[in-house]
Amino acid sequence: MCNFLIFIGLIYSSLGIPNEALNISENLKALPETESKIDTLLQTAKILWYSNPDLSIGNAKYAHLLSTKLEDETRQAQALNIIGAGYYFLNAIDSSFFYFNKSYKLSKNLNYLDGIARSSNNLGLVYDYLGHYDQAIDYYYQSLEIEKEKNNKEGIASIYLNIGNIHYSLQEYDKALDYMTNSLRMYQELNNKSGILRCYTNIGTTYSDIGIPRNALTYAEKALKLSRDLEDPDLEISNLNNIGKIHFNQKNYSKALEFYNQSYELAFRYDDNWSKANTLRNIGGIYLEMEDFIRAGTNFKSALDVAEQIQANSLLVELHYDFFKLYEVQNNHSMALSHHKSYTNIKDSLFNAESRGQIARIEASYQLKNKDQQLQIIRQENEVKNLRIKTQQYLIYTFAGLFLCIILFVIFHYFQTSSNRRAKKEIEKNNAQLSEQKILLEETIKKLKESEEKYIALTNSIQEGLIIIQDKKLVYTNKTMCKLMGYNSPEDMFELKPEEVIASEDLARIYRLHEDRLAGKNVPQSYEFSVRHKSGKNIEVSICVTLTNLHGVQTIFGTVKDISGTKRYEQQLIKEKAIAEQATLSKSLFLAGMSHEIRNHLNGIIGIADVLSETKLEIEQVEYVDVIKNSGSILLNIINEILDLSKIEAGQVSLDREIFEVNKVIKEVISLHEINAVKNKLYLVSEIGDKLPKYLEGDPTRLSQVITNLVSNALKFTDKGGITIGVEVLNKTKENIQLKFNIIDSGIGISEESQDKLFKPFSQTHAAVQRKSGGTGLGLVICKKIVNLMNGEIGVDSKLDKGSNFWFIANFRIRKQKIQNKKPKQESDNLSTMQTHNHKILLVEDNLLNQHLTATILGKEGYETDIAMNGQEGFDMFKKKFYNIILMDIQMPVMDGIEATKRIREFEATNYNSKSTIIAVTAHAKVTEKEKLFNAGMNNYLSKPFKAHDLLEMVKTVKNQA
Repeated sequence: MCNFLIFIGLIYSSLGIPNEALNISENLKALPETESKIDTLLQTAKILWYSNPDLSIGNAKYAHLLSTKLEDETRQAQALNIIGAGYYFLNAIDSSFFYFNKSYKLSKNLNYLDGIARSSNNLGLVYDYLGHYDQAIDYYYQSLEIEKEKNNKEGIASIYLNIGNIHYSLQEYDKALDYMTNSLRMYQELNNKSGILRCYTNIGTTYSDIGIPRNALTYAEKALKLSRDLEDPDLEISNLNNIGKIHFNQKNYSKALEFYNQSYELAFRYDDNWSKANTLRNIGGIYLEMEDFIRAGTNFKSALDVAEQIQANSLLVELHYDFFKLYEVQNNHSMALSHHKSYTNIKDSLFNAESRGQIARIEASYQLKNKDQQLQIIRQENEVKNLRIKTQQYLIYTFAGLFLCIILFVIFHYFQTSSNRRAKKEIEKNNAQLSEQKILLEETIKKLKESEEKYIALTNSIQEGLIIIQDKKLVYTNKTMCKLMGYNSPEDMFELKPEEVIASEDLARIYRLHEDRLAGKNVPQSYEFSVRHKSGKNIEVSICVTLTNLHGVQTIFGTVKDISGTKRYEQQLIKEKAIAEQATLSKSLFLAGMSHEIRNHLNGIIGIADVLSETKLEIEQVEYVDVIKNSGSILLNIINEILDLSKIEAGQVSLDREIFEVNKVIKEVISLHEINAVKNKLYLVSEIGDKLPKYLEGDPTRLSQVITNLVSNALKFTDKGGITIGVEVLNKTKENIQLKFNIIDSGIGISEESQDKLFKPFSQTHAAVQRKSGGTGLGLVICKKIVNLMNGEIGVDSKLDKGSNFWFIANFRIRKQKIQNKKPKQESDNLSTMQTHNHKILLVEDNLLNQHLTATILGKEGYETDIAMNGQEGFDMFKKKFYNIILMDIQMPVMDGIEATKRIREFEATNYNSKSTIIAVTAHAKVTEKEKLFNAGMNNYLSKPFKAHDLLEMVKTVKNQA
């Protein structure tokens, strides 16, 4: 009973049905309190780690309570460890650490080795997350010793990778690569593809960071191939971009374009807007380097439109800066300035107004010092002038005395008096000027000191480091910069050489940027690098640089910010993204497996019911067979709706673009439901406006699916009157049109409370009617998601006992050309007529019921059929005897259908045989499955469960083509 409840809970959790999983957990709690119940609760909690951490914690806590009652300390330690893991996935690090530590101490007291290994490894993860690498490595080594004792290779490989990641964070790249490659070797021995992919990615990133592009490219290409083997489009897009960037850094632009174009095509196919914008930006960067400015601008503009649509601010920052560089090269300074303003507005953390204000105030401080120097010069000039006046005075006395000796004393006295009077006035005038200048100088010096004190206080109070560099020497810094570097005062930093401050791996790049900036070249104003703290530890920083001229000397002003925390957060986001992607992959694989198993058996049930209905049966037996057929059809519809919803949510569904007529779509929907409407004495009509264009471009199949679903629902809840399908034009331009579709019924209506349940998964507003007519409650959810793909919206207007109007709005393109009529299908021959055929058929199928069903259908039509139990047996039979048609199952023991098909095609090519027609008969429902089958060499595809008519029609088509 416990194992059955676990299995059902796993199904609901994987399908994203937390309420049902919760109900299963509640049923577990109702079981007797035994050790088996505790183990079941712990196993269920592990299953729910990713999909529902809260529920996982609840089950584990309940298991801890029961194990405490039973005094089972080993299971208590297991429960504590699982509770901690649940909090870790919820990012509640404090709670996670508390429970991991409690489990660790209890396991140590019990000498419970498995518990010590798990809890110490988990404590290492927490310390790694917090950046406490010494403690993290200590716990990892404790766990590693125990795993080595137990010879648990998978646990050893995982811990090796964790330790390698810590050495990577510490920039100890040699040690990081050593541990990562050991982890990779062990994962390869275990054939653990998920672990291998993580190792490839981490090793490639490490080689890229230490500047070894050849090794980085090798591992990136391996990661790309493995992501394709695992059929993960997100990882494939990411790896294609990574390889393109490696080629771009090596200036191999043609090769980089090749990978970027592949990445864009895949992103477009899966409608991944972020990846589309990022890849378009990368392509534009290549064309900018190649000086193809038109293509560069086109790609940047397309990327900008997509980034603005999804509000990807990080991409918008880079794109505006790309446009700035593009227009700068083209000397279009107005557009360059516009984009640079947009760039600075978005990235205010690096180019904020406060930092610019501090730089301006520092410039003002230097200008005031310059003014002080000028005032000192004025004072010195005045003193020289005063001395010159005094000298002139003495000269006048001397010449006057000599002149009086020659001329009359009276004339001499007169001139002397006049000269003295003029000299006195000049001196008084000069003294007055000196007094004014002295007062002005004193006021200026006072203001200068006040400004300097204010600016020093301001620069020391801001949260970013400020530096001023002249002649490659640091001449100014604030207290924030000193604190960041671990020094007590600015004077301690002035004597430091660049190689003592900048990390060795960044030193050459910083020197090159500095020289290029002084030479007037176009270099980035902001960049990131590592600086060496006084303690010897490296710190990641970002710097924003401005070049100016101060006292005739080129001067660099810079604002520095510690980004170590941001870097650690980015690494954590990468890890969490990998975890989420693995969970998505597991869900996809689970749905594929469940789909195959259920559809395989449904094929036998529905097929046997069809065959049985064609035999002579009593009236009561006919009713029983009809019940089997109807129940099978309803079950198949439920499975299809669940899988359809899953594919839409996974982004595997995209709209086709075909030219169609809305009138024909509406007529086909009415024709499909007309018999049912007449049977219930209801009318089913359409009202289409005159302004509707005849030809539109869109996806008629998905449009028909939405209308059909809404009409089907209306028929279920309408007893009198009928249903009207209306179409009206809301908005129309020369090329585009917006239509509103109304499905109006005169049924029982829906209350306002019940309307809130609509468009939610598995919700039913009229449960009794739904149970009577069948259904999952997913129809309206699927309709909503399809309408969203059409850039539209869906809703309902309804009142109880007054009917309902389910409406939706969709957008299409207007087209003028006509749709070419397809050739009408020729009516098939009467397939029930028994006849003999010269075509030999080989059925490769491991399910006995499906063998019997398929052989019976073909035998009744006169076809000779041989049966093989698996792909190997089918291949051996083919080598001995030629078959015109091979019906090939896909999932089989010994050898699957894809491998058997490849071997048959190789045998035909080697022996120059005529090619057989191979038809895949499979229960797989994934979108990508059909492409894999055709690539293997199959000619056609028949999905289980199938009807006898479909199988015979396909066999007959092959026969007619022969």
